[in-house]
Amino acid sequence: MKCCDLTATSLNRRIKVLRRTRTADDMGAFKEAWETHSEPFAKVEWVGAGEAARYGRIAETVSARVYIRFVGTAQNAPAITADDRIEYQGRTFGIEGVKDVEDARRWLELTLGAAK
Repeated sequence: MKCCDLTATSLNRRIKVLRRTRTADDMGAFKEAWETHSEPFAKVEWVGAGEAARYGRIAETVSARVYIRFVGTAQNAPAITADDRIEYQGRTFGIEGVKDVEDARRWLELTLGAAK
């Protein structure tokens, strides 16, 4: 996908970017949870589906490619990383890769797979 292939009107789906947070309880122990970081509009392309054996059971595997507007840090690095997750249509996906499309800092391509 090229930068010129993406337009604002092609971002016709809403996704949730989930980020792991750590909070301390009253006893000083830490609890980890996934909280909504942002809810950008996106273009979603399904790229694969199948089944795989996991823990002695057959599990469905789905992969997708998602395009969103570039969101960067002060150092112009993508603010969304492989440590985050994506929620879309009730499914939670792990981010396997984050790519700045054509290094133009206009669009991010997220490669999604099974949540880790």
